Amino acid sequence: MDTAALKASWGRVAAAGDDVPLYFYSHLFLSHPDVRSMFPIQMTAQREKLVAALGAVVSNVDNLDDVVPLLEQLGRDHRRFSVITEHYAAVGASLLATLKRFLGPSWTPELADAWAQAYGIVAKVMVAAAEQHEDIAPAYWEADVVGVERRSVEVAVVEVVPREPFPYRPGQSVAVEIPQRPRLWRYFSPANAPDSSGRLQFHIQPIAGGMVSKATPSGWAPRSASS
Repeated sequence: MDTAALKASWGRVAAAGDDVPLYFYSHLFLSHPDVRSMFPIQMTAQREKLVAALGAVVSNVDNLDDVVPLLEQLGRDHRRFSVITEHYAAVGASLLATLKRFLGPSWTPELADAWAQAYGIVAKVMVAAAEQHEDIAPAYWEADVVGVERRSVEVAVVEVVPREPFPYRPGQSVAVEIPQRPRLWRYFSPANAPDSSGRLQFHIQPIAGGMVSKATPSGWAPRSASS
C-alpha cells in the first residue's frame, strides 16, 4: 500500500473543502437511498465528522496501529445508527467515487487500489469492534423521562431512568437522542451516579438556533448510548 500516495491524494481532495463530503453523501444516498434514514435531516455536522475522521486516518496511515482505537470506537458508535456489515461496501464505493471525482486525471488504477486496500483495513477493524461489542452491551439504552425541572432560563434538569442497567463511569459522557430529533445525538455528562432506581440527571443548556434545543422538554423520551 503506497502510503505516501494516499497522503498526497487526500491533501488534494481535502483542499476542495465542503464540496467533498457533499458529493460523498449525495453519491451514497442516490446509489443507496435506503440508508438515508440512518442519518439526520441536517447533515452539516455529519459532513464535518466524515472529513475529520478521514483526515485522522490518512494522517496516520504509516502506522495504522495509532488509529485503531479511533476506528474501534467509530465501529462501536455506528451500532446506534443500525449500521451493519453490508453498509460498509456501499460507503466504500461512494468514497472511491468521490476520490475519483476530485482527483480527476490523478486517479490511477494504482491509486484506486491503494485506497481500496486502506478502506478495507478500516472497514475490517470497525466491523470487528462492532461485532465484539454486541456481546457486551446493547447498541443503545432506552430511558424514560421521569422529571423535567427548569432551574433557570438557561438550565433545565432532566431526570431519566434507563430501562436496563446503565454502566455508569465517573466523568463519562453519553450520546443522547430524543424522538423529536431522530439521529441527532448530543453528548452530555450525567450529573450524578445512578441511584437505587437507576435514575440519572442531565443538566442541559439550550443552544441558540439548535435543533435539539427547540424540542419540547416535557415530551422527551430519550435513548442514550455510552461514549
